[in-house]
Amino acid sequence: MPFLKLPPHLSGTGTKNRTLAVAMEYKVIVATGNLEYSGTSNYVYLTLVGENGESERTLLDKPGLDLYRNTADEYLVQSSVSLGRVLLVRLEKQKYFVEDNWFCDYVKVTSPGGEVTQTFPCYCWLVGNIKVEVRDGKARRLCDEILPQELAHRKAQLQERQKTFRNYVYLTLVGENGESERTLLDKPGLDLYRNTADEYLVQSSVSLGRVLLVRLEKQKYFVEDNWFCDYVKVTSPGGEVTQTFPCYCWLVGNIKVEVRDGKARRLCDEILPQELAHRKAQLQERQKTFRWQAWATGIPKCIDAKSEADLPQDVRFANEKRCDFERSLQYALIELSLKKLAIWFGRSWKDLDDFKQIFWKLRSPIAEYTMEHWKEDWFFGHQFLNGSNPRMIQRCRTLPSNFPVSGDMVQAFLSSKTTLDKELKAGNIYLVDYAIMDGLPGNAPLCLLYEHPDNGLIPIAIQLVQNPTKDTPIFLPNDPPLAWLLAKMWVRHAEFQMFEILSHLLRTHLIVEVFCVATLRHLPSVHPIYKLLTPHFKYTLEINCRGRTQLISKNGVFKRVASTGGDGLLVLAQREYKLLTYRSLQPCYDFVDRGVTKLNKYFYREHSLMLWDAIEKFVSSIVSLYYENDSEVVQDSELQAWIKEVVQEGFENVPHFGLPNELKKKQELITLLSVVIFTSTAQHAATNNGQFDFCSWVPNTPCTMRQPPPTDKDSVTMDLVMNTLPDISQSCMEMAITWHLGRPQPDAIPLAQYKEQYFTEPAAQNILDNFKQDLKDIEEEIQKKTKGFQPPYHYLCPSNIENSITI
Repeated sequence: MPFLKLPPHLSGTGTKNRTLAVAMEYKVIVATGNLEYSGTSNYVYLTLVGENGESERTLLDKPGLDLYRNTADEYLVQSSVSLGRVLLVRLEKQKYFVEDNWFCDYVKVTSPGGEVTQTFPCYCWLVGNIKVEVRDGKARRLCDEILPQELAHRKAQLQERQKTFRNYVYLTLVGENGESERTLLDKPGLDLYRNTADEYLVQSSVSLGRVLLVRLEKQKYFVEDNWFCDYVKVTSPGGEVTQTFPCYCWLVGNIKVEVRDGKARRLCDEILPQELAHRKAQLQERQKTFRWQAWATGIPKCIDAKSEADLPQDVRFANEKRCDFERSLQYALIELSLKKLAIWFGRSWKDLDDFKQIFWKLRSPIAEYTMEHWKEDWFFGHQFLNGSNPRMIQRCRTLPSNFPVSGDMVQAFLSSKTTLDKELKAGNIYLVDYAIMDGLPGNAPLCLLYEHPDNGLIPIAIQLVQNPTKDTPIFLPNDPPLAWLLAKMWVRHAEFQMFEILSHLLRTHLIVEVFCVATLRHLPSVHPIYKLLTPHFKYTLEINCRGRTQLISKNGVFKRVASTGGDGLLVLAQREYKLLTYRSLQPCYDFVDRGVTKLNKYFYREHSLMLWDAIEKFVSSIVSLYYENDSEVVQDSELQAWIKEVVQEGFENVPHFGLPNELKKKQELITLLSVVIFTSTAQHAATNNGQFDFCSWVPNTPCTMRQPPPTDKDSVTMDLVMNTLPDISQSCMEMAITWHLGRPQPDAIPLAQYKEQYFTEPAAQNILDNFKQDLKDIEEEIQKKTKGFQPPYHYLCPSNIENSITI
């Protein structure tokens, strides 16, 4: 048996077994923060340091949950002496099996007699095995300090903070007429501290003229300490001219970086040799760093990285983002109380209500609405319009030959005085066909829907296979209730595969990655199109790398929970990739081609078109600022190299994609850039953000089905339904993964709320401001039009759309 070392409070040694001469008890309240993951399961010890001595080192442990998010816990701390005024609270966190960071808001200490209560503000993370000493909340200048303990703490705190950045950074201004002195960025106090702007004087023996470049050099000092620079502002000696040099990159190791000013320039705008040389050198370096690879045949090429660890620091998650991503799935399993259930492989639920065991903890208003209405036909139809996969439905003018639905079969479900033929001709019959899944694990159903004048869009016939025989049933709403319900579950099961793998992964993540890699390789940072696109690629490379290694790999999560996991997943993506068209990525054409321009209450369509118009207007204004006519687009060699590589590397094996490998017109450029931004923002939000709402109630959208589709309507029993639905383990993982992927991101940047200022020209800033106002107007219009509608459709409210694909 392995030896388990217990902490003192459990092993029979330590403070709890010591005999105190005179036990004085201090009441201590410890408040844990409300940030996500603020609570901890690690050991935390507390010691009070007073004028006359120290208390016992006390483990913060009481019956029930300790140090839980947004709680204030009370403890008694004993001391053998009267401490007098408490000077410090010492907190020590020790790892227990796994690292679990803790955010402490404050500690309140009340003296034994209750006469004095002191508050010790903390408001910091305790990360790793760490000791933190916290002063009380009274503000003090240095001259106010008398006691040695207070002076020592003050000095130690500053020394520790000054270690935040320990490397040397030198700055040189490169101008038209020469270079400034190479200047060490060093002034009294803290330099280059997080979220600060430091001012320095840089001397030059000559008048530099216009500053062309800012050269930053970082040199290691004892230990490596990376630095992220936002920007540099340079003001001329007379104060007449101020230039901004956007950087927004990491300086890693001993490195030299040269940064251009913020004015966007095409290649033809460059005259000086220094500018041309910098432009060329940057692209050469990027093309070495960002390389293409074929992760699998038959899908778009991607960044050459085996995992996110192989990516350059500039495209990696920030620390907070990384910690949140890595802990959120584990958090879901713990918080949903799924951990003890997630190991029950192959074990079925007893009845549908049993799914509530994993539904109670983390849920949304729409998820609750789904649980209450999922059996209803109108809600089933609603999800094709405004659910997590709203791009499958299409108008049906003629029934497919492999779907032999007769008018008599469905007459009872149509409005009075009409027939199936009449409704087909009138354009009120719609089809969702999953033929692309034929032959893969699971099924490939067909679902016929009718837009009823009173009941909205409702299903009227379902067939669960693509190649029916004379004995293949067509399920109808007046069949035995369990048979009809199970048929709808099979359709929703196909929906899970389609939206996760095709609508979400392939048609947003993988497509946008193609443009991201090509942009990094062929457009320098000073290029106007680089400045336009790069905020919409933030974190996309890392999330895609993590997706390939953790979700859709041979041993990834999807193989464990999805019917098409493993080889089926890849085959499905390959089939869709061959059918992909550039036209289908443009919402104005997509809705026309699917014949759904007049479907009522199709909020996804209405909101998408509003957003497309706003994005295209924004893009058109930016492009027109730098390109006056078609010939300027044609003559931009960097832009032409970019589009050529997009087509050759991203869509070479897509016979009918329809995107030319050269740009001949300005409007072609505007449309293409609008597609990229729309796909990386609005389209991703439409397919990603609702997945927890519609999948957390597992029977509504099962990730897998464990029995074959039924062939006899009368033989469907509750036992068959429960043995068909995901087992307990699969259900837990479905709920956890859809929460993990679909929840609002804590560091989300909404559409157009740019944190980085890549464009510095006033004209470009005005265009950005107009774009923000257009989005604000759209938000108000959406809220006005959908007010009172249940369930609400808010996924395409601009405030809910991330500025890039980050999850």
